[in-house]
Amino acid sequence: MQVNLIFHRHRSGKTHSTRIRIICYGLILVLSLSSCGFIYWNDVNIYLKNDMTDKNNIFNGIAAYIGGTKDASGNIHPGESDSMSLNPVAERVETLIFVYRVQEKKYQWEELKIEPKKKYTMEMIFNKPDQFQYRICQRPCSLKKVNWQQGNAESAE
Repeated sequence: MQVNLIFHRHRSGKTHSTRIRIICYGLILVLSLSSCGFIYWNDVNIYLKNDMTDKNNIFNGIAAYIGGTKDASGNIHPGESDSMSLNPVAERVETLIFVYRVQEKKYQWEELKIEPKKKYTMEMIFNKPDQFQYRICQRPCSLKKVNWQQGNAESAE
């Protein structure tokens, strides 16, 4: 009786450790693929950087809209970065709209068209409150291979 119990525990322990190993390998695979840019959970990922030199040029919230979908960022001080993600449920082409404040002045930019059921990655670097550089691509893609474009926001007040 004791031999069978010891054998049963040993066998159960082997199965348990094999399952843990398989789960760990699967987790490592998923994490490595996501870091390579193959797995994205949102349709539009936006990376923001405040590259303005004046320390008073703080983003007092920046919001992005696509149709009825919205994401917002908190304050972004000069030299800091943040990111936003949107997962729009669009049936038609929608405009990507940004609304933000710098030194209590409100700005808005809406020029990019986002196609339904496509996934995008975007990077924006703000040089002045109303001027920025951006690049955007449909995934899978590498932003490093995309040329920078100039964006100019308008005063929304």
